[in-house]
Amino acid sequence: MKKFFYLAVCAVLTAAVLLSFAGCKKNADSEDKAEQKPATVTGEWKGEVDITESVKSALNVINPNMQEYFDIKGIKATVNYTFNEDGTYKRTVDKEPLQKQFDAILEKVPDANRKYLEYIIKGHNLNTTPEQYCLDQSKMTFDEIAEDFRSKFDTQLKEITRDKEGRYQLDGDQLNLYVEAGQNATNKIYTVKLEPETLTFVSCTDTTEGPFTIKGMLPATYKRVK
Repeated sequence: MKKFFYLAVCAVLTAAVLLSFAGCKKNADSEDKAEQKPATVTGEWKGEVDITESVKSALNVINPNMQEYFDIKGIKATVNYTFNEDGTYKRTVDKEPLQKQFDAILEKVPDANRKYLEYIIKGHNLNTTPEQYCLDQSKMTFDEIAEDFRSKFDTQLKEITRDKEGRYQLDGDQLNLYVEAGQNATNKIYTVKLEPETLTFVSCTDTTEGPFTIKGMLPATYKRVK
């Protein structure tokens, strides 16, 4: 009888302990779920983006035949996005480190221009020099032609990194960024992968050619700053 009573007490105590553990686990699970907040795009994000294709597109605007005379590759930009709760956004680019990369490209303009003109002269079987060819064709010196090209290229490069402000709308995995500014109005719809600490721009409906092309810039992943 005593043995039976002892076993009964042990069973009750064991059940109490198990229920206690179950209660703790349930509370822990509830706390974990409470801490797992849904991912939100609102906040600040920073990421490194390869903009090589955009730089090449900027060159195409001026003279697409000069691509082979520039060694344009590995151009990286640090891009920042801020998405506000009121539906507005701002995109900025860290310009100082990027300008150093641009300057290295722009320094090659005179040499690239000379090689391009030599190619034209040879192709037309002309007996002249790049300097004389410039004077004959445009009444401008070789240096003036090179500087004009450099100035136009620099302008296009600055357009790539121009700060942008506008409105945004996130619907599922579709992030719509739009700017309403007359002739400069733009509307880009990105497919994104949003997680609590990362935002990845996977693809975009925009296939614009020119200095604003996003071809080759995606996917791009941004990390949450705050």
